[in-house]
Amino acid sequence: MLKLFSDIFIVIGYTRSTIHDFTRGGFKFIPNILAKAIKKYDGKIEYLDLKKKMSLNRMDLFNEYYNFLDENEYIFDTEESNLLNFIPINMHYEYPFDLLSVIIFISSDNINIIKASLLKNIFFNIPHFKFIIEDNISPSEIIEITNIIHSKFVASITLLIGNKHKKSSSFKEIEKSSLINVIYSNINIDANYFISDEYQKRYPFLFLYKGHLQLMEATEYNTYLNKRIFIDYQADIKHVPESTVILGNLSQIEKKDDLLIIINSDIYKNICSIHRNKIEVCRDCELRMICIDNRIPIKIDNYWCCKTECSYNPYICKWKGEEGYIPIKECGSYEKETGFVPDKEKISKLNKQIWGEDE
Repeated sequence: MLKLFSDIFIVIGYTRSTIHDFTRGGFKFIPNILAKAIKKYDGKIEYLDLKKKMSLNRMDLFNEYYNFLDENEYIFDTEESNLLNFIPINMHYEYPFDLLSVIIFISSDNINIIKASLLKNIFFNIPHFKFIIEDNISPSEIIEITNIIHSKFVASITLLIGNKHKKSSSFKEIEKSSLINVIYSNINIDANYFISDEYQKRYPFLFLYKGHLQLMEATEYNTYLNKRIFIDYQADIKHVPESTVILGNLSQIEKKDDLLIIINSDIYKNICSIHRNKIEVCRDCELRMICIDNRIPIKIDNYWCCKTECSYNPYICKWKGEEGYIPIKECGSYEKETGFVPDKEKISKLNKQIWGEDE
């Protein structure tokens, strides 16, 4: 029997699919016809029987697809009696930390609150920290904060600071740390940093991540929002910088349990559960399981969507700026009851014009 290895994961999109290798990492694009055939015949047909079935159509295509799967070690041939030995991977996502990461904007208004919270171990059991530091914060204050956090159990610390600090000898020492990554910003870092045009230009495309934990998390949660928090310049607690909902204020958090109440609340958890299989257009995208899209989902009528269009159009497999790209809104329309409805005929014609073949 032909069998897909248990560590191979397929995501079917509207126009094409992706095949992911948990063990070796990475992914490849594959045609939907191949992805659907794998889903249909996985562990259910012998090689010779499948070859005979395909010989009625295009043997050259069968050979091309089979060789691709075999050479990349996505499939193997085994006796039917062995199939029960290959147990599917449990895709349920669990993470041993209360939060995966926290982004903290350090300003002159909140720096003392941040210091006090770090000393009180409010952020205990969070492995990744990113500090975005306002330009008027002195090097000595930044170093004081890194020394506090460095003494805690953390996996990584990222500092985003202004270019004016680049020549500081203090930061040259910090840069030697394997735990701390220092990034120098070319734009001013102040209270308006996250709404500036320059900041928005940092996100022209989606972030694509290839790890297997990302895939597992994406089956149940929104990978940009889940297990993340952001502390703004006034010490307000939000999901991420783009969020408008304030979950609380750090000045009112006296102990770690107070923070746990926030991240276990419905207002925090409900939006985290809106993964991309629930979001219009995203659910048609072959990249949805590896996408860390910074747009916040909103509910309109009976469906979830985003205020702005994505930079990737999954109906024609083109990124904004690429030749042949057209906006997603030209590939269909939103209906009150059903959400986004792709215009199949138009998309088929567009793909034929762009790629020389039907979608």
